[in-house]
Amino acid sequence: MTAYAEELRSRLDVLPYVVDVFCGDGGAGHGYLAGGATVFGIDLNRNHGKRYPGPFWPGDWRAGLDRIRSNPYLRQPDLVHLSPPCQRFTHGNVANGQAERHPDLIGPVRDYMLEWGVPFVIENVERAPLNDAVMFCGTMFGLEADDPASGHRLVLKRHRLFEAHGFTLTPPGPCRCLEHRRAGRVIGGVYGGARSDLTEARTIRRGGYVPADKAVRAALLGVDPDGFTLGGLSEAIPPAYATRVLRCFLESR
Repeated sequence: MTAYAEELRSRLDVLPYVVDVFCGDGGAGHGYLAGGATVFGIDLNRNHGKRYPGPFWPGDWRAGLDRIRSNPYLRQPDLVHLSPPCQRFTHGNVANGQAERHPDLIGPVRDYMLEWGVPFVIENVERAPLNDAVMFCGTMFGLEADDPASGHRLVLKRHRLFEAHGFTLTPPGPCRCLEHRRAGRVIGGVYGGARSDLTEARTIRRGGYVPADKAVRAALLGVDPDGFTLGGLSEAIPPAYATRVLRCFLESR
């Protein structure tokens, strides 16, 4: 190993190390990196490895974590972030009676992590069965973007729940969605199954406006559009959420 490599490794060893499970294209990964951590992504879909911002392992979540736990030569994580598939709990699948077609991995990942004993956080959508969850919203972080198609500046509504173990997680402030609606501002989202026509979203679906422009969607989330597919944007949490999780974790140590 060269002197430079040894120095780099020693610097990395003192940084917080986060294993990012069900990582997708890396919304959370970018946030942990921005907060000063190193990240390692695990996802069953190997295509995410083309865009993930750190080392990536393609495979099943349990097999990936087992590899880390059982290898004495691998650094053990300071924190594990898990974002199990949310389709079982999304509004559309619940309303259409399709929820049972999708797996519920929240219980299995919780049980696995509790047995391991490493600090962890589980992230999912609002209907997910998380315990003592904390909700984050884009309005808490000032996430906004101009949308030329509608002529409005959008504010991001992206409610996500976080169940933390081994540290105390707090939001940076209150959700301001209702305040923005009362002020006549346009609430935007980044997810599938919504409407990219503002009038249709308001009068037919009564919510759920998603800008058609990929760059606007990325700006709402606070990411580079070149680093994500459209599907990756729909699945990602804003990096600011993960940066907040890391800050709370470090303050609890």
